[in-house]
Amino acid sequence: MDKYNERLVKGKPDAKDLALVIASALVVLVGIYLIIFVTFSFGVLVLALGVFCVGSTFGNLSVEYEYTLTNGDIDIAKIIAMKKRKAIGSIKLGDILCMDKADSNKVTHDIQEGADTILRNYTQNDPEASYYAIYTGENNKKIISIFDFDEKCVEHMKFYLKTKSLV
Repeated sequence: MDKYNERLVKGKPDAKDLALVIASALVVLVGIYLIIFVTFSFGVLVLALGVFCVGSTFGNLSVEYEYTLTNGDIDIAKIIAMKKRKAIGSIKLGDILCMDKADSNKVTHDIQEGADTILRNYTQNDPEASYYAIYTGENNKKIISIFDFDEKCVEHMKFYLKTKSLV
C-alpha cells in the first residue's frame, strides 16, 4: 500500500512578478499624468492599459507551493493566483542524501559555502517558521531544497529515510 501525504503552503512571489506589478502601476501613474497635464484622450488610453495590466499581473503575487509525498518521493508544484498550477520539481527517494532542519549548523554552513551548492527554496521565508532541508546531488553539486513540512510530512519522510534523517 502506498503512503501518501500532501501539503499546501504559502510561497514568496518571484521578483519578476513583483517587477511587473510595479511597472503596471507606473503605467497607471503615467496615464494620470497625461490626463492632467498633456492630452486627455491619450491619457485615458494609457490609464486603461495600466489598469488592465495591474489587474492581470496583481494575482501573480499570490503564490503557493504544493508538496505531494508518495512513498518518500516528493513532487513540488507552484500554484499562482489560485488558478495556474505548474509542476516545478520532483525528488526521488533514492536521490535523497539526507534530511535536516533548515536552521541547523550543517545546513547553514553548506548554504554559506555556496560554490558547490544550489539552493531551492519552496517556502515563504518566514523567520519564525521551522523549515526542513532535503539534500540531493548531481554532478558534484549539492542541491539543498527547503520545505515547510508539517509533522505528518516529517514523519512520512523519517519513515522512508530511516538513517538519512537527521531530524
